[in-house]
Amino acid sequence: MRSSRAYVITALCVALAAAAAILLLRQNPSNVRYESSDDFIKQARKAASQSQDQGEGFIPGTADTQQGIPKIELGTTTLDLGLVPNSHTTTVDFPVRNIGSGDLVIADIDTTCHCTEGVMAEGQQVIKPGGQGILKVSLHPDRVPEGFGSNKTLKIRSNDPLKPLSLLDVVSKVDPEFSVEPDTLAFGDVPKGTAVSKTLRVRQISEAPFEITQVTPSRPEDKKQLEVTFEKVPESAWTKPDSVEYDVKVTLTKDAAVGELSTGIKIKNTCKRPVVSDLFVPVTGKVTAFYKLSTARLVLQASRPGQVNAGTVTIEADRPFELAGLGVTDAALTVAAQPGAKPNSQTLSVGVAENAAPGVKNGEITFTIKAGDESYGESVPVQVIVTKALKLPNSGQAAAS
Repeated sequence: MRSSRAYVITALCVALAAAAAILLLRQNPSNVRYESSDDFIKQARKAASQSQDQGEGFIPGTADTQQGIPKIELGTTTLDLGLVPNSHTTTVDFPVRNIGSGDLVIADIDTTCHCTEGVMAEGQQVIKPGGQGILKVSLHPDRVPEGFGSNKTLKIRSNDPLKPLSLLDVVSKVDPEFSVEPDTLAFGDVPKGTAVSKTLRVRQISEAPFEITQVTPSRPEDKKQLEVTFEKVPESAWTKPDSVEYDVKVTLTKDAAVGELSTGIKIKNTCKRPVVSDLFVPVTGKVTAFYKLSTARLVLQASRPGQVNAGTVTIEADRPFELAGLGVTDAALTVAAQPGAKPNSQTLSVGVAENAAPGVKNGEITFTIKAGDESYGESVPVQVIVTKALKLPNSGQAAAS
């Protein structure tokens, strides 16, 4: 056994010496002479030691043959376009630098909104080390969903191994045709059964003729809880001569549903830019009471005729209460109440009538909640997609077959 091990060790030593000799020969020209065989062996051992220190694959006396590594540099993560015209697209040049040692390839540029676009200048998708390419950033004012301001992000994908995705925020303000003050109607906390009104002022800014034609709640189901009117301000009270102004009055009605209010109004006007000709203004608030509802709107899909419990609405209160006048406005739907899992709670189960035809059913669950001297009417919009009834096989026919 010892002789076998000795043989293996000797063979390995010989192989190592041969490899070292080859490495040494690569390092030195063929006309180099050694004083003796011992000198050759000494140099070979030194070369072998150096190769082990450098790691696997290292060839002494040669340069790194691997391709260089690209590195993208944007200079900033936010591009502020300032105030841009509302009548046409604005395009600016943004430099993209390669501070690495290999070719930088811009593979793709995506955006969070089609109102803001980015594309590399023609022939500049590949940027050489130390060079730069031009990213052309465009803002289309007729596509800005917010109307008068934009904050979107360009996603730049490249072959930079350390940063394959670079983000560039593009912000701007679009020259407004008119102003809305305040830009959000915030009602705050409003006790149930209390009507509260707020007014916003709309002022013409551009020289183009301006007129409000209609103001409505943004959703049809909000018509019960939001009343909206508008009127032209007397010309003597205009801030700027020949620039018309309107007052828009929004009333949160006594029938507004309990819970968070997150909706809006639409102001239709004569502006040519589509995104502001039907401008959305947010409306927020919270209607409070001694009870709360688990949802403000119930949407149910794939419900079958005869299904008893397609969906539920839970009422939870801080005191005992009575439920009266429970019903649903669509005859294709049913509703029933049962005690809830918690004290002072009830669960309303929405079902589908046996004879309901397939299709989309839109209705409202209506009821009154009473506790002591307090009594409040509530309604919960409900939408149910009714599918075809399941056809069960006839037992007699099954037996005959």
